[in-house]
Amino acid sequence: MSNLIMWNLIVGFLAPNVIALLQQPKWPSQVRSLIMFAFAIVAGGVTAYLNDQWNTTDIIGSILVVGVTAISFYKGLWKPTGVATSIENMTSPTPPTVEQAHPDDAPTPGVVGGGDAPPVYPPAAYPASAPPPAPPQHKDDSGQSAGYIALVVLAIIGVVALIIWLVPELRG
Repeated sequence: MSNLIMWNLIVGFLAPNVIALLQQPKWPSQVRSLIMFAFAIVAGGVTAYLNDQWNTTDIIGSILVVGVTAISFYKGLWKPTGVATSIENMTSPTPPTVEQAHPDDAPTPGVVGGGDAPPVYPPAAYPASAPPPAPPQHKDDSGQSAGYIALVVLAIIGVVALIIWLVPELRG
């Protein structure tokens, strides 16, 4: 594996979190996709330039490796663990909930497996004289946010350790 590909993989691994610093949760998915694509173009070009492989083949290859790696790690690691969403919420002026941040992924209220959304009761489910059941209380997720931040810190430490390990090979 060449140094260029290794650096592209490292950049692609970190890219979703860097992109999450820029993106806002309320933006439509088309805008979010364009930002990721633009980031892959810039990051792929920069890694090719810094590795002194400034030619069309290596630049296009770098863009593709960074883009595919960023999408893979976002879908496979950063989104399921909530790290990228937490970063977006922390850097947003008015942080929405996860459901508001990604309406395509939001649970459907009243559907089995619909997440924490309160159930939807049909009008005839309870007598008119009785009050409707109270919605479930939302739990405090402040402990989860700390866990996500700890995961990001550990991931960054791991990448820094990998870079330190690779530097002697890059000089040789």
